[in-house]
Amino acid sequence: MNLYEGTRYFGGKSQRQQAGYCRVYDKKKEQEERKGKKTVGELTRVEIVYRPAEKIPMESLIQHPPQFNNLYFCQVLNDLTPLKPEKRAIVLAVQNGLMTMDEFTPHHKRTIAELLKSQEVVDFDSIAIEQWEETVLLTCALLCGRVNRTAKDEAC
Repeated sequence: MNLYEGTRYFGGKSQRQQAGYCRVYDKKKEQEERKGKKTVGELTRVEIVYRPAEKIPMESLIQHPPQFNNLYFCQVLNDLTPLKPEKRAIVLAVQNGLMTMDEFTPHHKRTIAELLKSQEVVDFDSIAIEQWEETVLLTCALLCGRVNRTAKDEAC
């Protein structure tokens, strides 16, 4: 992971157009700096590159939502109170982009991993599927004139 001006990049610069390259933007910080807009709570945008192994006809794209669970694992950590102060400081440093997990010892990494086992898991695949039809349907319909929702439909 690389950290640059509040944005976290997962993967090297040479991987930017490869499937699974991920950017995590701190939108709260960005809106405060650019627009002077204060936001209550957190505001984050996650972008993951979707580049299928095979070419997909535009009219059939709706049948092929991206799958990212095999590339990334994410858990939400809401309650830091059970942590000792040192571990809490580590988590806060990572959450606020001050440090990356690579900077910690294996012992500290194991401690954080144990804490995360009992936390809520983010299912990237289900999130992608929820947004996929709404995002792809209109674009495909405008460009192709039709959308194939099932594999047996004919191409345009």
